[in-house]
Amino acid sequence: MSDMYRDPKSIAMEVRDKIMVAKANGSFAKLVVLGILAGAFIAMGAEVSTLVYTDGPKFVGYGITKIICGLVFSTGLIMVLIAGGELFTGNVMISLSVMEKKARLSQLLRNWTIVYFSNFVGALIMAGLIYYSGLWKGHELIGATTAIKIAKAKVGLSFVESLARGILCNWLVCLAVWMCYGAKDIAGKVMAIVFPITIFIASGYEHCVANMFYIPKAMMLSAELNGGISEITMNGLFNNLIPVTLGNIIGAVLFLSIAYKVAYLREDKKKEEVKKLDLAS
Repeated sequence: MSDMYRDPKSIAMEVRDKIMVAKANGSFAKLVVLGILAGAFIAMGAEVSTLVYTDGPKFVGYGITKIICGLVFSTGLIMVLIAGGELFTGNVMISLSVMEKKARLSQLLRNWTIVYFSNFVGALIMAGLIYYSGLWKGHELIGATTAIKIAKAKVGLSFVESLARGILCNWLVCLAVWMCYGAKDIAGKVMAIVFPITIFIASGYEHCVANMFYIPKAMMLSAELNGGISEITMNGLFNNLIPVTLGNIIGAVLFLSIAYKVAYLREDKKKEEVKKLDLAS
């Protein structure tokens, strides 16, 4: 193992034995506080990404704008992983510790439930603060119009589209988290996060926690601009969050937990079983 980073097998063992076990055993208060912060951090990245998207295509083109949106959105996950936060999409990897019998299924479900709703609270707090700040009123409401346009596109997706985009999203998000755990300094962690997150945003994939901010914020703005009646309904919010959340879970479990368990941890488990048999005989 290098002094600069952990190799893939070492990351898998660290995630399985320490990082996700610690998350599974987190106290209620800690998970709530760090969950709220994580939801707010992701919302901060999403808000600046929306700002870039507002007029970026006019000056640098659609594709380059999407890449810049991804770069600034990455700040949210950087804050979660370096400043400290509990993010539902990353915590899906507790499933690896459960598969390896290092944590219990009940602990996984407890963590996911607490963190998911705490992320939602953090995202809603940010949406409310942005709304009441009145900053969206500037520049002839162009920022508000963009926010509503983004949210309408999200709630307009079919179940299958949302599910598929959710799978693709959390494959990349958890890769960013996974590689961040492999880095041993701040610069390495930042670099590990930025590129996968930029790919996810630029490609248009769907992240449930980000959508907990994008859609409620747009609901508030739409209601304000349309005499109290929002173009985006609660049904639209949940019709997006349900398949996106399921997709985020599938993406992390299938392409991270199961894939790296098979690739790096199965041989160690077999060796342990052989060793136990040798000792028993």
